[in-house]
Amino acid sequence: MLGGRVVRGRIPHVAAPYPGKRKRDRSMHVFINGDEIGVKVFRDGVDVIAIKDYVRRACGMDAWAPKRRKPTPRPAVPHAVRNHFFGETLAVCRLRRRIAPDHFALLINDLRLRGDAGREALKYAREFGFGPADLERCMGATPRHYTADERAKILNLTFAERQHLGLRRTGSIDVDKAGRERARRDRYNAKRRAARAGARGAGVNKTCQVEGRPGSNRQQGDFEERKVVKIAEARPSAPVELPVPAISHEQLAEMWLLDRLGDGDSDRGVPIAVAMGAVRFEALRRQLVAGELLLSAVRLAARGVGGAAA
Repeated sequence: MLGGRVVRGRIPHVAAPYPGKRKRDRSMHVFINGDEIGVKVFRDGVDVIAIKDYVRRACGMDAWAPKRRKPTPRPAVPHAVRNHFFGETLAVCRLRRRIAPDHFALLINDLRLRGDAGREALKYAREFGFGPADLERCMGATPRHYTADERAKILNLTFAERQHLGLRRTGSIDVDKAGRERARRDRYNAKRRAARAGARGAGVNKTCQVEGRPGSNRQQGDFEERKVVKIAEARPSAPVELPVPAISHEQLAEMWLLDRLGDGDSDRGVPIAVAMGAVRFEALRRQLVAGELLLSAVRLAARGVGGAAA
């Protein structure tokens, strides 16, 4: 049919002439590819689909048609994870086990915000011990969105319970929004101070910002008796300013910059860095990591931001 010859090798195939070429041409290989016919053409600029149609016609088969691929199903995500409001309400209800009708009404309300929830609502009604009448009353109400403080008031949720469950979209009755924000900042600052203290304990301080500094065998008393002499006092002429030693970790570079901007207090350096802008602060940090930053550049940046703020 194709005018070629059978080649028995690792993949048996028929070496046939390309359409329109002489009979001794063997630039087209035809093989069985599962339930289909595969074609390999050793020529440039070839329309593979047209060649497949030619081979199928020569073999008495129908024209090639693309198969419809079944859509790949997405991985199933738990309903409580998809709907974060419902997930937080469900976590509070399961923590208390026995809940009030208002709590159950909020649970069904958050469930209905996802759409049709008849079967799921019946399952949770059985879990928390509510009857068909209570479920019908909750399903008859109009679903609505509640704010974080409104949800906390309905659930009578304290700040300790909120932190224990790791909630983010539900407030608390004993701490308002501003108080929760202050607590979040305090936790962040505490972690940052702990990281700074750990870095100093590991041998990284303000005078030598390098990681893995070898321990000193000198006694503490000998070190305290030494007198620190500034370079400006030791030399009569103005010294040549050298770049700050490069820092290996970006987090240490950020802490060092905050300390320098705040004149030794990182908490004072944070608002200066915010007023400076992310682009300018990132440029200073990159220069410090590369070992190209001068102390005078940090002082000028801090003075410029402070003068603009004043």
